[in-house]
Amino acid sequence: LKERMRVFIQSVDFKLWFVIKNGPKIPTKIVNNEEVKKSEDEYDEEDMKNLELEAKARNILYCAINQDTFEKISKYTTSKQMWDELDRLSIFGFKVIKLYNC
Repeated sequence: LKERMRVFIQSVDFKLWFVIKNGPKIPTKIVNNEEVKKSEDEYDEEDMKNLELEAKARNILYCAINQDTFEKISKYTTSKQMWDELDRLSIFGFKVIKLYNC
């Protein structure tokens, strides 16, 4: 089932799979030779696209699980953390009930 979920996500938007696999791109900038997180009003178009991909990835994962599983992963803030926890809990083996029910 895990492979089916991966292929489904890739079929929606292949970039979503990279976000889940590698984690989201956090908008940053260089200040005094140090990389720091941008404030929301500093986001450019590319930042917004990357953040939108992360939101879509989280939404797909949320829509693919039942309420009990949702409660176990809702504390995580990124789709990568969610995917890793689903994998750790072996959710892909028996509890994913629907693919993209939203």
